[in-house]
Amino acid sequence: MPSTPRRSPWFANRAIATSGDYRRGFEVEGVWHSHIIDPRSGSPAVAAASATVIAANSTDADALATLCNILPAEEALALVESTPGAAALIVTADRQQFSTANWRSFETATPVVFASAEVETPAAATNETEDTAKKSTPSPTTATEDGAKKPTTESPETTKTPAEKPAESETELLELVVDFEINRPSGRRLRRPYVAVWLENADGFAVKTAVLWLQTERPGPRWHRDLSRWYRNEGNRKLVDLTPLVGTIASATRGPGKYQALFDGTSDEGTPLKPGKYTLFIEAAREHGTYQLIRHEMALGSEPIAATKLEGNVEIKSASVAYRPKPAAPAPAAKK
Repeated sequence: MPSTPRRSPWFANRAIATSGDYRRGFEVEGVWHSHIIDPRSGSPAVAAASATVIAANSTDADALATLCNILPAEEALALVESTPGAAALIVTADRQQFSTANWRSFETATPVVFASAEVETPAAATNETEDTAKKSTPSPTTATEDGAKKPTTESPETTKTPAEKPAESETELLELVVDFEINRPSGRRLRRPYVAVWLENADGFAVKTAVLWLQTERPGPRWHRDLSRWYRNEGNRKLVDLTPLVGTIASATRGPGKYQALFDGTSDEGTPLKPGKYTLFIEAAREHGTYQLIRHEMALGSEPIAATKLEGNVEIKSASVAYRPKPAAPAPAAKK
């Protein structure tokens, strides 16, 4: 049965391997194909988008992960379960998840590597340093009338701890505005295109989708993969247990005309994005039409960027991007 999104695996003295088309592959006429070849047909494997296998050694894990991309999920899981000590998690081409019965035993709610970081925090280290300094610094004394010395209650200036400087706030990104126009193609069989506009970070991970226009009801989902790059990124989000965007931000397709996409400096999860290098993508795919992709690299920080025209194509007639300060929030209405 399909399983729910997975947690992080945790194990010792074993090997793990993942194979799939989520990173490696090739594109032909806008369609993404796996680099794994099915020896029975000589064509790219289509059974799975990703397969992760835990086994006693890396050779078994790698071989089984590759086979899980070729065989149907039921046969692949049976093969893994016949291997002593092996476990597998398979994400099929339609993004359903299947696993062997023992996979859950390797899961952990919180990765142990992060839990160990709580052993010594900067604050704990600072307090420990201060305690050590107090123990090693002799208490100031004063002389009494009989010559004896006794400790005073005043602390010398040298033992005072300087006030900590407040942490400087990170630079907040400005507003990114993308204007684009959907072209009106010639021909009788006119279909509205599927369109996606999003940002990827320097690692190629989609961090923010501003526009996602596609059909979410049947038979529309079967053509979601026509937005090949965005669809591949959506699969990567599911692999790391992030909320799928189809069904949350997707909306109806649009006809020919001018439109605008806005990026407010936050990620799809609502967290602030950090200054750095990003790539803007405008992807369009039309039934009985063509597939087109516009990409534009930018360095986003505290400085605005003037409006820049992007080269259009047969699906996206024109496009431009500008990076500007966010408009001031409107003043609250005066009470009568």
